[in-house]
Amino acid sequence: HEEINYFINYKMERGTTYVHGQGGYTAQDKKIIEVVIGKREYYTLKKEVHNIDSNAFMIVLNARDVFGYGFRDYHKENLGD
Repeated sequence: HEEINYFINYKMERGTTYVHGQGGYTAQDKKIIEVVIGKREYYTLKKEVHNIDSNAFMIVLNARDVFGYGFRDYHKENLGD
């Protein structure tokens, strides 16, 4: 959904990734938006997704670690050689 992606990119200032999927039942092509956000951003995103599309399917997963730009630095962590 372009409006949801726009909100995440430009209002929340978070990067997104599109993943192409297909409905298992309908065989309909789907565009899946992936984003990593902090706990404090969750309710903002949840509220706005509902405002844009109250039928949107949203999965929330906990991540143990997130490395990369805007998150944890690989070089500051013990990578367990």
